[in-house]
Amino acid sequence: MIQTDKRNAIMRVAETIDCQVRRVRVNAVEAMRAHELAEITIDLMPGETLCPFCLGTNLRKVDVRFTTHGPEVSGFPFSYEWFTTCGQCEFGRMKVCKHCDHTVSKGSLCQCKGAIAERQEIEVAKEADRLAKMRHISPAEYAHEKVYVNEEYRVLGDVISEAEDGEDVGLVLACELTEPALCPDADDVIERIEDRAYEECDDGHIVSFGAGAKEALQAVLDKWFAEHCTVNELYYPTNVIIDISPAKTEEEEAQ
Repeated sequence: MIQTDKRNAIMRVAETIDCQVRRVRVNAVEAMRAHELAEITIDLMPGETLCPFCLGTNLRKVDVRFTTHGPEVSGFPFSYEWFTTCGQCEFGRMKVCKHCDHTVSKGSLCQCKGAIAERQEIEVAKEADRLAKMRHISPAEYAHEKVYVNEEYRVLGDVISEAEDGEDVGLVLACELTEPALCPDADDVIERIEDRAYEECDDGHIVSFGAGAKEALQAVLDKWFAEHCTVNELYYPTNVIIDISPAKTEEEEAQ
């Protein structure tokens, strides 16, 4: 804690601007010295520079205006001012783009052509590495009807026909067939009834269910769902590539 005499030197009562509001002006420079912050050391790594907004302090001033109730007060004459962390940098440091030498704010990416091209190259390399690690199977080894091609689900037979006609079908991914659990659950229905009873009557025990109630309700729900609901097949792409043979050339067919 800063000693009283130092605090008094730093905080000066400048004026009384309202019967309940005292405006105190704080010498921020002296306050920094009191906390031994008159000078700080920042070791910059390659590709870094001091933040041009906070000049390496990682601080910025915030000013919030406010008012008090009363006929003699108009507008927002009072203020809270304090220091908070700089939102533009990381601990007073900011990255410098190696392609254009411009500073890049925290959480941002440089949009110069060189930086964009580099990021695209990295993404292409990552995707190539991901594809290289995938398992490959033949169409005969695949058990389902649909596959994932060019961000849509298609019938495998149609994709094979297009490939045989000489079209470039692109990357064909195997899919996993899932069966979503969409049937209503008896526990959920009973819980909703109990919650509503509590909301309406402020008593959670006003309603009760006999033995076997949940099982009987679930049987009714299962029968209703089977008779009246149709659930389409739901596919998810997997990390397995289906190798579709391209159309044979005239030379290959002649052989």
